[in-house]
Amino acid sequence: MSRLRALRLFPSVFSGTHLELPEVRLLRTRGFVLTTEPALAVEADGEALGATPASYRALPGELPIVVPPGRVPVVQPAVATN
Repeated sequence: MSRLRALRLFPSVFSGTHLELPEVRLLRTRGFVLTTEPALAVEADGEALGATPASYRALPGELPIVVPPGRVPVVQPAVATN
């Protein structure tokens, strides 16, 4: 998605209609592994944490993820660990 298209569609985030766009996928999971090609830096709250692939476990609705323009992440359910 181009930056211009993202800018034009941004208001749809407030109404929730962005979920109907073909570029948007909504996944619900307790954890996942994020893989990108090529590997990208991983940051949280401005702190460098490493690079992809990265594994995450999250509380429902508590982890927003921002992907750089032009990149398509591969999101897979995480393997349960104890």
